[in-house]
Amino acid sequence: MLQEKGANAIVFGCNTLSSCALDAARNAFVGPTFGLLPRPELCAGKTLLLTTPTTALYLPKLSENVSLLTPPALASLIDGEYPSLKETERYLEPLIRPYADAETVYLGCSHYAFARRVFSNAIPNASFFSGVEELADLAYSVLPRCDVRSQNVDFVFSGKIEKNRYATLLSSLL
Repeated sequence: MLQEKGANAIVFGCNTLSSCALDAARNAFVGPTFGLLPRPELCAGKTLLLTTPTTALYLPKLSENVSLLTPPALASLIDGEYPSLKETERYLEPLIRPYADAETVYLGCSHYAFARRVFSNAIPNASFFSGVEELADLAYSVLPRCDVRSQNVDFVFSGKIEKNRYATLLSSLL
């Protein structure tokens, strides 16, 4: 479908989608296909890896310094109340309290970046990592240079609510 629309590259900005579908997309699409996959091996020291439960199903074996936390309602909660995050904070606080000594927190869901303040308040001495910057750098290094404002860029969303919420924001980033 995307090739029929003239796509010359695909970038999945979602860890869960990347975990579930990146390999299939790479097999079906001729052209660069990038995804956002958790890479806790890039983190040093005692690490807390936060992912959705579905993303966690596709993770390779984690090293002993990595603790995995998969709050089932977190992405939906953040998405539903951003930018307030009061309920998100109440939901997260008891879940992340046991990891207050983490040195690194890997935010393995693109939604979690919106709650970074909540995480950093709960784990103030940790450094935070999401992989989003590395994905952007990789795509930028591989794709031909062009003025994106003169290109036809289409965003594909999984539902109408997501499209209404994010299309304007993403378009403004171009």
